[in-house]
Amino acid sequence: MTLDPLQRYFYRQAFEIDFLKKEGTAFEDFFADIMEKAHPEDFVRVRPYGNEGDKKCDGYIMSSDSLFAVYAPREMKQDKLIAKMNSDFSGALVKWGDKMQEWTFVHNDKDGFPPTATQLIRKLKSENKIEMGVLGESRLKEITMGLSLSNLEDLFGIVPTIADLHSIDFQDLRHVIQAIQTAPLIFDPNAQIKAPSPEKIKKNDLSPDVALFLSTGRQREQLVADFIDMHPDPLLGERIAQEFHNRYASLRDTDIDADTIFQELLHFAGGLEGTPKRSASVLAVLAYLFERCDIFEDPDEEQVA
Repeated sequence: MTLDPLQRYFYRQAFEIDFLKKEGTAFEDFFADIMEKAHPEDFVRVRPYGNEGDKKCDGYIMSSDSLFAVYAPREMKQDKLIAKMNSDFSGALVKWGDKMQEWTFVHNDKDGFPPTATQLIRKLKSENKIEMGVLGESRLKEITMGLSLSNLEDLFGIVPTIADLHSIDFQDLRHVIQAIQTAPLIFDPNAQIKAPSPEKIKKNDLSPDVALFLSTGRQREQLVADFIDMHPDPLLGERIAQEFHNRYASLRDTDIDADTIFQELLHFAGGLEGTPKRSASVLAVLAYLFERCDIFEDPDEEQVA
């Protein structure tokens, strides 16, 4: 079954959150879980055993004699990375011999592989005549998103579809909006909430994934507008807008990129928790608020001229 755009977005976000959050043994398990789905009956999860340890192997594909070494520290430091690569490869060469035709180093550095480490891979390949590779976020995400829907559900749970989005009603929105209203009412009732221009996503360097997410959510923004307009609290819209603005402002002052800020806002609204319909409701609310309140930066005047 082909994923629809909304499912694809949520699963990409679920992968990215786990990739960033997990380290050490938890990341090794995360990697092995994905590879077992991608290579059923061929990938072998390797764990330390007694005095033998793991023989410098964190995973093995039997059909190609491919060995994986996983390194996922809390903070990547180049000198420790190089030492780890040298140690793991030389140890694997001794312990596996001709049963290792390919060696792949798996890492959790979101910023990519440093040049010195890349040069080391080329050097080891040249000296040992063994196929070498590096597997980081981009390639592991590609492998993950190539899995079947049932495998993705096993890894990350069930996420909303576009059909779920179109099935939400006032009751679904009520649960989400009530959950958002956790902060005291602090806002200027006379302040104007400006709608963003079409250039707002470009101005904030948000990814095509986020752009698609928001455009999909806008399919139900009228439902959200009707809910807020009909709510007995006339200040509900301003309350929610101000709460999101405050949360955005606190995130903006940290050293994280725009997509990560958006993920945090999504998480704040409960978009990665609960039932698919709840997540779809969060999508509708967040898309509505993005269009109507001061979340992210408005474009420069010349961009919309």
